[in-house]
Parts: sequence; structure tokens; C-alpha cells
Amino acid sequence: QGKRNEAIRYWKEALRRDSTQEKPRTFLYDVYLYELGQPDTARRYFLDPYWKFERFHPLLNFQLGNYHLAKYEVAQSQGRTREAATHALQAVEAYTRALLAHPSYAKAYYNRGLVYFKVGKYDRALADFEQAAQLDPRDEKAPFMVGSLYELRKDTARACQAYRQALTRKPDFPEAQKALADLHCP
Repeated sequence: QGKRNEAIRYWKEALRRDSTQEKPRTFLYDVYLYELGQPDTARRYFLDPYWKFERFHPLLNFQLGNYHLAKYEVAQSQGRTREAATHALQAVEAYTRALLAHPSYAKAYYNRGLVYFKVGKYDRALADFEQAAQLDPRDEKAPFMVGSLYELRKDTARACQAYRQALTRKPDFPEAQKALADLHCP
């Protein structure tokens, strides 16, 4: 708690001295969005001021997508389905803009796939997770999600193959190990 507050002060000062730096803005945005659970503060102070100048910057669009994904999850958990649907659509649009500006942005494919998965658009989710897995050979989560979607389709052979790929990338991945065992993969 104390170290986080000290880091926040440090990065705010760095941003005050040079507002064009991405590193402090990204750090502060992530802290407010993920650790403090304050998506509106994250957006207002660390995203909106830069938005008017760099509308197609892939990192800003990625962060905007993360903001809407966080808002989607809150609205969904509180039963506000119309608001959740709006945030899901806005997240997809933001991730798509990030990908238009930077087509090899694996994390944007993964996160857009996650939104599609959460709203039940499994074909689109599968395409995005496969693209993310291809673009980032170190990420174990994308092939795991590919396996989950093939498992939903009852395509055990492809699910096993994807889960094995996830384990190749991260041998100590309990969810993938369990999925392989549950499917009785050879």
C-alpha cells in the first residue's frame, strides 16, 4: 500500500514535468483501473487528456478498450445488461481501432477475443484468440482460450492440441493441465 502510493506520487510528478511520456501515463492508468478499481478516474486523468491529439494511437485505443471491458464487467455483475452491452461494443470498437493502427498487436486481439467470448460470439472470439496465439509465441492464455472454444464445440482433438500448445509455452499451467486430464487427451 505504502510503496504503491509512493510510486503513484513519483509517476504523477514525472507526468507533471513532461506530459508527453507514455510510461507514467500507462502506469497510472493501470493502477487506477486494475488495482484501485477506479475506471472513471483512470480514464479522466490518464486517457482523455491525450485522446484529442492521438485518436488512432494503438496504446490509447487499447487502454480505452480495457476501460470499457472493466465497465462491462461491473455492469454485467450488477445486472445492468443494456449498459454492459454498450460497454462491450465500445471495447470491441476500441480494440479494433488499436488493431487498425498496429495489426500485430497480439494483446489487442486477445482482449477483443475476450469481449467476444464474454458476449457469446464464439466464432469471432476463436479467430481473435488464434491470431493472438500466432502473434505472441510466449503467451499461454491465447492457446488456452482456443482450446476452451474447441472444447465448447466438442472438437476434442483440436482442444487437446491447443491445450498442449499452452503447456508448451508455460509448463506450469494448472488450468491447461486439468483441461488435458479432463478431456483424457493422449
